[in-house]
Amino acid sequence: TVYAGTITNWFAAEAAASSICFFNLEANSVEVKVRNPGSGTDAYSVTQSAIETGDITNWWDYFYRPVAYKEELLFANFPAYTGDSIRTNVQGLATNKVGEIAYGPDFSLGEALFPESVGILDYSTKERDTFGNPFITVRAFASRAEYKTLIKTVDSNRIKRLLSNARARTRSPWARSR
Repeated sequence: TVYAGTITNWFAAEAAASSICFFNLEANSVEVKVRNPGSGTDAYSVTQSAIETGDITNWWDYFYRPVAYKEELLFANFPAYTGDSIRTNVQGLATNKVGEIAYGPDFSLGEALFPESVGILDYSTKERDTFGNPFITVRAFASRAEYKTLIKTVDSNRIKRLLSNARARTRSPWARSR
């Protein structure tokens, strides 16, 4: 969704969930509210900034570096139960964008250990014509990451089951059938 203004989504939770994530995001901030229809009160209301601040290390960077935005934003540990109303606001820029909003349960797979490896796989090509001039064909890319993970031996079967249930599916394994 691309919109010149705040992008607001309302949906009813189909199942209990504990996290919501925003992908392909371009916004200044994102707000998530969970309302229980029985009590009519907000059980959760949090706003997160989508401005990337990790590379600002001094005053010069703060004042002169171009503003960078997070492409993904995660809200974890929020209480959403079946039937709760979830409202999201993607806001703050003249034109806001969000590619996907996904919610579901939060699972621990272990503790990431140093060193990790993150990067991209670039499918663009660089070729040369008969005169030696280079030309680039810009294509898609894929994010990649490798993490060494410390897991407890007693959790190994649970983690294997979680990963096998979430593999190569077009529909979430914890979503209810309609």
